[in-house]
Amino acid sequence: MVAQVALKAADIAHLAAPQAIHRKWTALLTEEFFRQGDREKLLDMKVSPLMDRSDSAGIVKSQVGFFEIVALRLLRALLSSFPPPSQC
Repeated sequence: MVAQVALKAADIAHLAAPQAIHRKWTALLTEEFFRQGDREKLLDMKVSPLMDRSDSAGIVKSQVGFFEIVALRLLRALLSSFPPPSQC
């Protein structure tokens, strides 16, 4: 279980990267989501949340929500799996 949490933390590590790197990864992920939404529209499917290119205001909200709901909880769970470092 700890290995799974650590792997997921590595997957979202761009959140802690310098801003230029984080923005690049966010742009790439957003484009991936939008392409999925475009495909869903072509197939006359309901567009999944965060995948609709016409809702650009949702990007900022989704980033804040992802950070608060997913990333912080994940990192807290990972940190709680290890004892604090000893004081030298």
